[in-house]
Amino acid sequence: MDLLVNGAQYTWSNNQALPVMSLLDRFLINEEWEDKYDRVSQTILPKVASNHTPVFLDGDGVQWGPTLFRFKMK
Repeated sequence: MDLLVNGAQYTWSNNQALPVMSLLDRFLINEEWEDKYDRVSQTILPKVASNHTPVFLDGDGVQWGPTLFRFKMK
C-alpha cells in the first residue's frame, strides 16, 4: 500500500524545458504495519541538489528504537 503523500505531486524530474515528472521515491507499507502505526505519513521535502526530492517519513511520536544517551559536561 502507498502512504498518502504530502507536500508535492512528484519526487523526480528530468529538469528539462518540458519536464517529465514522476512519483518514484516513496514508502510502501502493508496492512499490518498500517494497523500498528496508523498516524504515519510521508512528506515530500524541497529539492536540494539532486533531480530526486527527499521523502520524510513522519512517525508522529512512534519510537523506532532505543533513544540515544547524551551526557553534557559543564
